[in-house]
Amino acid sequence: MDPLATTPPTASTWAWAWTQFTQTVALIPGSKIVGRYIRNSYQNDPFRIVLEVCLLLFVVWYLLEKRYRIDHHEIPLSKQEVDELIEDWKPEPLVPALSEWEREQMEETPVLVSEQGPRPRVEGVSQPVLNLVSYNFLGLAGVNDLKEHAVHTLRKYGVGACGPPGFYGTLDVHKDLEKKLAEFIGSEEAIIYSQGLTTTLSVIPCFAKRGDILICDEAINFSVQKSIQISRSQIRYFKHNDMNDLERILKEIEQEDQATKRVVTRRFIVVEGLYVNTGDIVPLPDLIALKKRYKYRLILDESYSFGVLGSQGRGVTEHFQIPADEVDLLIGSMCNSLASSGGFCAGGRELMEHQRLSGLGYVFSASLPAILAVYAIDGLDILASDQGKTVIRNVRDVSLQMYQGLQALVNTGALTVTGGNNQSPIIHIRFDRAWAQKTLPLPSDAQFPANPRRPLPHAIRVELEKLLQSVVRETLTHHVLLGRAKYVVDQERSVPDPSIRICVTAAHSKEEVQEAAQVTCEAFRKVLKPYL
Repeated sequence: MDPLATTPPTASTWAWAWTQFTQTVALIPGSKIVGRYIRNSYQNDPFRIVLEVCLLLFVVWYLLEKRYRIDHHEIPLSKQEVDELIEDWKPEPLVPALSEWEREQMEETPVLVSEQGPRPRVEGVSQPVLNLVSYNFLGLAGVNDLKEHAVHTLRKYGVGACGPPGFYGTLDVHKDLEKKLAEFIGSEEAIIYSQGLTTTLSVIPCFAKRGDILICDEAINFSVQKSIQISRSQIRYFKHNDMNDLERILKEIEQEDQATKRVVTRRFIVVEGLYVNTGDIVPLPDLIALKKRYKYRLILDESYSFGVLGSQGRGVTEHFQIPADEVDLLIGSMCNSLASSGGFCAGGRELMEHQRLSGLGYVFSASLPAILAVYAIDGLDILASDQGKTVIRNVRDVSLQMYQGLQALVNTGALTVTGGNNQSPIIHIRFDRAWAQKTLPLPSDAQFPANPRRPLPHAIRVELEKLLQSVVRETLTHHVLLGRAKYVVDQERSVPDPSIRICVTAAHSKEEVQEAAQVTCEAFRKVLKPYL
């Protein structure tokens, strides 16, 4: 064996090899920059060297590793077998099949064959009907002067805004509307959204996040329910309009804070001004007192009270003579009283500016069409004038007229009537649970809940809805259009009992409302005659 073959290399050999290596690397463009970066980065950080060497070895191993296939156990099939499987496959329907009762409801849905208004025409009915199902409280839908101005706006601006507010979608009429809303309500600033439903769905999640606390009335509408759900906050419900129960919950949270020493997060109380599911008004003065005592912020949804309550229609704050700035976030819809579309939020300037960057419905939705913004501006001008006071008085007068005319139903002991007597244009007619349980031939396998606040079983609900639909069918033959309150039963937190929801407007005369109340009472007597 050659002795030179086993002789270890000398230091001069290693030096020569390193010199040759560095000279070769130096010929590569940019190698000096890389070398300088490596020396500066690693000379005082040996842990970084070890970590990145391990990562480099992992990348090399991963690239050289045999490719993994998830279908290596695939069983080959012949063309005939594939065809047989395809023939036998039956896809599930995109939506579940309608039940017999759901199909009946679809077939009986009234179809308007004229423009929306207080006296539209319905397919299959010989003459115009008195519309008691629309949220057109002020009767502004279809007013000739407003329609002419809307046509002029359409010719000037076109149909749509063609972009979100922050991207070439803001027009001068949008800024005018926001300014008028803030001035009318008495808040520092206002912001408008292009859809009424997405207003609440944007405002609440914009401020309430995971870990925050929301205290909500259990009768809040569906839009608010979905809003607080997608906020992923901690949610606590109190009994409807029960300030004692609300204070109990606030005290419990305060005690939990002291016991657990948890970090204080954002906390809100969420209520409606006029509850669409019950027809009654929030006790705002008591709510403001609790809000201040326990240091909470207040979110008030005035979608149904705006334009109706208060001497000038400014909502529940004006109704109780409370400044608007006592409410942190005041949400409203322009789809109801203003007969337009979209919604708004009013409050402090910082809160409004935050929504312009973080309100999803504002940032990602196309702006409100100019024609609808101008229609809302005209509605606000009417509310702010003496004509507005007259219109609002008419709403209250016909609401009270309808409520008093329906008291004959309450006297039977079979029905309850809520709303109307407290300046609310929304009135609900529901069956008395005790009477229904005792009198109506309901399914024997379905029992009424012992707790009156618990939702009814599906079988009982369907039977009550069928009776109410018979009343709706009967009143339509006398040219009075009623409607049952509809709910997304599978999505509602606490589904209200079935009801007929009556909405009166300022465009209805007292004589018309009185006649409609009589027709409604007679229809109920006819349908319930076998049980009374």
